[in-house]
Amino acid sequence: MTKLFLKEILRKINKTCIYYPIFPRYADDEMLKHHSPTYAIHYLVPVRPRRLIQYNLEELKMNAPTDCVLGKLPSLTHSPFSLTMTSIKLLSETKITINARIVIVGASTVGLAVLESLIMCPYLRFNNLTLISPHGMPGEFPPSHTRDLFLPSNLEYDTEELSRLSLRSYVNIICAKLVSLNRPMKLAILDDETVIPYDHLLLCTGNQYHVTAPMKTVVQNPLNKQIVPAKADRILFEPAPPNVLTINDEFDAAMVLKWLRMNQHTERNKISKDLYYLHIYIHIIDSILIYGSTLESYCCINALIANGIPSNSIKLITPPGSQQVNVFNDPTVLRTVQDELRELNIEIHEEYLMDEWRSQEIDDMDQPIDHVVFHFHDKKQDKHKDLSLKCTTLLCFVNKQVNYNAFVAINQSSLVFDGRLVVDEHNRTNDPLIYAGGSLTKFKRGYYRDDWSHTCFNSKQVGTMLANELFTQYDPIFTPPKTPSGKHPLIPLYNKSKRVSAVLPGNLHYLQISQAGPTVDYEKAKKIENYGTDLITNHNNNYFRLHLDSTGIVRTIVCLHHNKIDVTNLSQLYGLHERLLNNLRQRYNEHLITDLFTYFQENWTAVLYHDRFNDVRNEVREILKKTLMNDEKSIVSTLDSAIDNDIAFGEDQRKALLRRFRAEGYKGEIEEIMLRYINYNQYHLPMYARPT
Repeated sequence: MTKLFLKEILRKINKTCIYYPIFPRYADDEMLKHHSPTYAIHYLVPVRPRRLIQYNLEELKMNAPTDCVLGKLPSLTHSPFSLTMTSIKLLSETKITINARIVIVGASTVGLAVLESLIMCPYLRFNNLTLISPHGMPGEFPPSHTRDLFLPSNLEYDTEELSRLSLRSYVNIICAKLVSLNRPMKLAILDDETVIPYDHLLLCTGNQYHVTAPMKTVVQNPLNKQIVPAKADRILFEPAPPNVLTINDEFDAAMVLKWLRMNQHTERNKISKDLYYLHIYIHIIDSILIYGSTLESYCCINALIANGIPSNSIKLITPPGSQQVNVFNDPTVLRTVQDELRELNIEIHEEYLMDEWRSQEIDDMDQPIDHVVFHFHDKKQDKHKDLSLKCTTLLCFVNKQVNYNAFVAINQSSLVFDGRLVVDEHNRTNDPLIYAGGSLTKFKRGYYRDDWSHTCFNSKQVGTMLANELFTQYDPIFTPPKTPSGKHPLIPLYNKSKRVSAVLPGNLHYLQISQAGPTVDYEKAKKIENYGTDLITNHNNNYFRLHLDSTGIVRTIVCLHHNKIDVTNLSQLYGLHERLLNNLRQRYNEHLITDLFTYFQENWTAVLYHDRFNDVRNEVREILKKTLMNDEKSIVSTLDSAIDNDIAFGEDQRKALLRRFRAEGYKGEIEEIMLRYINYNQYHLPMYARPT
């Protein structure tokens, strides 16, 4: 009846389409009142949000796009929303209904990518999607810059992006933890004793930071009741003291802020009202200790300072082995961050182990701790004395590990676990109904590449490939990607870049984009014969390193800037040849580029950042594969033959290919494609001249 109802509405009002927005829960009450959730959403097609160019409006001036394109119209300035639509034609088409019970455990980037792929399929309707996560669906909190500073981002699913997708409208969300599996009955048992039946179970819990147990604390394994040997990253299984915290997601960050403000509130009568509302904690915050040398620990320092914590009350203690690992994999970035920490008067104690913590009530774990004792990892060196630091809050960022509840559920259900959950090339465990993806997993040893795992790849692409395994079973028109033939299976190839963005101490904005694969130490990589070239600028202490491989393709981008970075734009440079970047290498060698940040903000770059530029590149590639002359091979075929016959291309052969490119019509066809592309997208690219 819903379809008939929608068709009749369209007939009555003489329209062909219906658009319906879905606003997030934190939107204005007025918006939520006018656009409440509707059952008809299952008959509407979700519209995937487009990636927009971050325009340099100061440089463009009168050539800038209209306010409608920029989203500056009064009707578009409210909270971001998800858009759904349908038309008379779409209502006449029947969606394939999938009633299989698909349960996803963990709201990691991999899990969200699986949900996005399944939900955004326009001709399939998955009626029974369930997400199990302790804190529900990410993106439910109102946007908060100070909260977001606590964690780095992989630039895939921020609060605004999740609001534009509104995955929660299509998924059953259960706030709980997985504690057990009944594989014969296909049941997932949760910590609140809820039992969830499944037809397909996808484990995407990832790894998390846990509260680290001090070396002198006796830790008993709750599974076998044995004492766990003391080590630097040992998990504390018992409830931690209330002021010992860690941060894994936006919920944890909000709880840390709440804890700090609650402590401030208890001493409010000691502080003047002006200082109170400025969130100055001088009288009550004596020492906040951060234990760890990860990217999250540096983000946490900056977030605490941004939330009003005096920098001289923060102390950073790094565990053993941290000096041998550069978390940024770039010595310039590490040196700059360390200089900022010194300028902020933040104490740094390197190579220390957490020995014990103390509170007024020695045996009462419910009481906040007030002192933490650290000892240098090498006790033979007498010059390093034990540290006894006063502590009002301790934040632990030591080695992400598999959640213990997830480990118990996996281990007791006889799924193969070898330090991580073992999967094959199809992301399947040893149970064909249970899939897994993300940092929780590792590939089985039969591939002989133990250094390769899902952590080496883009998490969103891993989730998309995981969803493809379900499409092969339920999508009648889905064509799985071709895999190399042979009886020995291979690890699937992931080609998207890994990205991380963060704000570091000193309000330094950091961006790193790197090639998929195991991380290679930067100093060692430079010694490889075919390493390529680094193009580096450091104008006004704003550091930019762009790495070109031996063929001239952009493979690594590292940025450190005192102002906000156009992360969306710069992400599109990965995988492009330097000739597409206006002969970048030649200009750099001729000293025409003094600041790569400014260079990539020039007007000509806008076309590179457009979301349809990859389609144009694919069209050009197809043109080069065509044979435009009857008696000649295509340019690509000529190159393939040379490679197959191991023929080295000299300068004469290159000139001959260039003459063919110009004489046989390739150049004209490519110019026509580019002009058609700019004309079709003129609303987003008004800065380019177009022939009439």
